[in-house]
Amino acid sequence: LTLEGGAMAALARVANGDMRRAITLLQSAARFNSNVLDVEALYEAAGVVPDTEIESLLQVCMKSGFSDVERRVKEMIYDSFPLSQILLQFQEAVVGAEGVEDLVKAEICQKFAEVDKRISDGANEELQLLDAVGFAHQAFAKARG
Repeated sequence: LTLEGGAMAALARVANGDMRRAITLLQSAARFNSNVLDVEALYEAAGVVPDTEIESLLQVCMKSGFSDVERRVKEMIYDSFPLSQILLQFQEAVVGAEGVEDLVKAEICQKFAEVDKRISDGANEELQLLDAVGFAHQAFAKARG
């Protein structure tokens, strides 16, 4: 089994220090791919949304209108990314975003917690994701002035 550039770092990130998970992930990725694994193959096997997709969503939220935000969210849903994973990774991106005040980040994270609760209570995941991302869009716009 050969790991291409960046695949080892991706494996460590996804496994989060759990060696059993790392081995299982390698086995799953190898089963569906050749003996050469890249970052994309590992992310796909783990159900992780590629960083480029999350960064694109963040940029659309920060700089575009709501119709663009809605279109981007629907594209990600149509690409079959797990909604809970989109929400988790988007929250991490918001927390790590530069040039955004901590209070704005906290408000967005609080909204994400509310949305996560609604999803676990059985609410429609697509609508909840749109609500969370739409709220982030409004918070960024309000912070810009």
